[in-house]
Amino acid sequence: SLFEDNAEFGYGMAIAMIQRRAKLKDDVAKALEGELCCDEIRETLTTWLDNAKDADITKECEAKLAELLPKAIEKA
Repeated sequence: SLFEDNAEFGYGMAIAMIQRRAKLKDDVAKALEGELCCDEIRETLTTWLDNAKDADITKECEAKLAELLPKAIEKA
């Protein structure tokens, strides 16, 4: 039925988002295990990882990383 199709689609999208967030958390944790170019990036990634379920904090980290990463790439 139409209702079931909508529900299944919504459920599939929710599962996909959960899996994508889990993969991102794994990738951030792996990045933190390696050498990073500066302490500010390490601190920002750590803050993001510690607060991955807090939308406001993760958005702040995103903005800070968007500022820090291009500078780090230029220095590399």
